[in-house]
Amino acid sequence: MAQVRFLYKELIRTARLLPEAKRIPALQEIRTKFREHAGETDAAKIEEMKHDAESRLKFLKMVTPRRPSKEAENKVYRVDEKGEIVEGHGVCANDARLSHFGMVTDEMRFINEQQMRRMHYLPYKKRI
Repeated sequence: MAQVRFLYKELIRTARLLPEAKRIPALQEIRTKFREHAGETDAAKIEEMKHDAESRLKFLKMVTPRRPSKEAENKVYRVDEKGEIVEGHGVCANDARLSHFGMVTDEMRFINEQQMRRMHYLPYKKRI
């Protein structure tokens, strides 16, 4: 019973993030489906409905847009060579070149290759 209640709350929470046009019908559908089958006692039927609710929840999580924070809207961040966030274009206050990955150096290639090996995308070099 606790799992069903958790699924219900999670479905409601996720449906509230839908756009206005889809939100109200989705909430009504969720509420009516759960209320229709509130008195169900057959264990197999309950498991089947629980599986259906879980699949609907997964689908809702895929199609529900995330609410962006007001601060991050339409902002572009640039990072200088020291890893500090800098707003603006071109050159920092201390004349350090901004890193925008336009110029790839040997060191950058080495670091990328190292990270790719660590994530098992590239085979490790054999030691002799």
